[in-house]
Amino acid sequence: MEREGKSFEESDNGNFSSEAGKMPLLPARVSKRLGLAEHGEDSPLEKRLKQLLVELGMKTEEIETLEVEAILKSNEKMEKLEALLKTKEEMEKLDAMIKTEEAQLLKLKQQGEQLVVEIKALEEASTILEIVRALW
Repeated sequence: MEREGKSFEESDNGNFSSEAGKMPLLPARVSKRLGLAEHGEDSPLEKRLKQLLVELGMKTEEIETLEVEAILKSNEKMEKLEALLKTKEEMEKLDAMIKTEEAQLLKLKQQGEQLVVEIKALEEASTILEIVRALW
């Protein structure tokens, strides 16, 4: 075991101590309580850590999958919005064309009404002319 560049070893009584052998770093009972490994085997703490790392990897994959799905759904929605926008633009163009046609129809109607008035005036004038001719 190494800490900050110094080497540590487990003594015969199960305590970790520095190379100088002065003072044990962790008594054996503390090492056991903390779940530290004994002679190369994985401690419960290390096993749990490995399990958590695996779960973290799986969660990360799930998150990435959800992100991809969200992007795909977002792209689908954008395509639908673009289609709706095109449809709206086409509707606006058609609406403008309809308004133009309505304006032309209104003009034609007004011209037709004017022609009707002129025809009535001509008919009256013609009737008056016939009466005047009859009187001459």
